[in-house]
Amino acid sequence: TGVIAKGYQTQVKNKITFTNVINQGQSGKSLTSFAGSDSIVDLTASMVATDIFTFETVTNDFKLNRALGTSSDYLNNTGAFTFYGALRVMVDRCIGLRSTCIIMMFSGLRRNNGGYTSFSTNTLGLSISDYDSAVKFVCEREGFRFIDLRNLSGITERNLSINTLDLLHPNDLGYDLMSKQIITDFKTVLG
Repeated sequence: TGVIAKGYQTQVKNKITFTNVINQGQSGKSLTSFAGSDSIVDLTASMVATDIFTFETVTNDFKLNRALGTSSDYLNNTGAFTFYGALRVMVDRCIGLRSTCIIMMFSGLRRNNGGYTSFSTNTLGLSISDYDSAVKFVCEREGFRFIDLRNLSGITERNLSINTLDLLHPNDLGYDLMSKQIITDFKTVLG
């Protein structure tokens, strides 16, 4: 629609003082590699060191039907060809850039867009919750912060139409709700 919302990154930056904020986001990309892909993991060579890394990787891998794999792909560092494996590649890259970095990962958001809902499955028979579980596993194992926007942001099935531009991407109201949860988690992590 051409409407640009004031995103959560801007709102967090306005509430918590940060210096030298670097947006290394790759909008619309999958975390998982596949033949001929242009995935986030394929683009990690351009990443630079920072004190805090945040990731929301669930939605695109779910929608693009990327293989989930199992926790053993993460534990055994099998490569970025499953979602679990790609999470390991990304975590290792961040820690390799700055061993003392803080890593925070978001769950996927609720949706009813493009033929998929918050509860439907993709062509692999996987739900958004399956990908969320992978992220939560990594966060629990590594001591990272899991920010559960799906369940704690206040964006629900009942209010998707007023909190999103297209029943997926948040509008200003949706970003306000997300930001409140993210700021709470940032303050908890940062003290």
